[in-house]
Amino acid sequence: MKIFSLKNNSYNNYSFIETVYNNKNVEGLVLDIIMTKDEKIIVFPQATSTTVGLESVQKKTLQEIKDSEIELLENYLKQLTNFKKRIILNIIPMEQPILTDYTAESIYKQNEFYINKILDIVIRYKECIVSMMSVSPALLQILKEKKLGYKLGWVIISENTNYIDTDMYIFASAMLNNAVLMQQIDNKKEIMVYAVDGYSINNVLNFFKSKEKSSTKKKIFDEIAIITYYPDIFTNTYL
Repeated sequence: MKIFSLKNNSYNNYSFIETVYNNKNVEGLVLDIIMTKDEKIIVFPQATSTTVGLESVQKKTLQEIKDSEIELLENYLKQLTNFKKRIILNIIPMEQPILTDYTAESIYKQNEFYINKILDIVIRYKECIVSMMSVSPALLQILKEKKLGYKLGWVIISENTNYIDTDMYIFASAMLNNAVLMQQIDNKKEIMVYAVDGYSINNVLNFFKSKEKSSTKKKIFDEIAIITYYPDIFTNTYL
């Protein structure tokens, strides 16, 4: 099992990076990113931000957002140039009009502009080991078209019926299933699961209760990566 850390309320930005850097059991970190009204790419800690909602970020400039925990992606990557662990950027989709024949072209252009803004930053930090993931197949398709060699991951939600072939698949804990996960492992895909609250953490712990009695579950356990605000729960339990 691999562990990736998301920031929770226990850490500010600096101490979060330092904690992940010093924890030998943590594989890397995941940063949620989005673009503001003035086209700044920011790291947005979704579960820990209390003064601004995600839905309002793209309607405000960076100066208008009053939250000490919101930071420019570029400033984060500057701090991570000597970070030898993986950095996964979770690209949060922007609010857009309903997709129709009339809006399709403008939506594509908006998404491409968004992706280009992210890439303009990331490519300047070649020392960083960056992967990217998103719940949006449209954003991932644009990234695939760029052919820049970054590992890409699809955050799968049950209601999303649009399939896209990526390097990584990121599941909700309620979607843990032996057959589905083994299929991806057999296809040489990297599998991950979100465990960010009590419900999802219990789902993961219960799923692996019988791992010593099942070769399939043991194989999944060895391959899977956990994305969590609480890495110590998993490192203390399993590592």
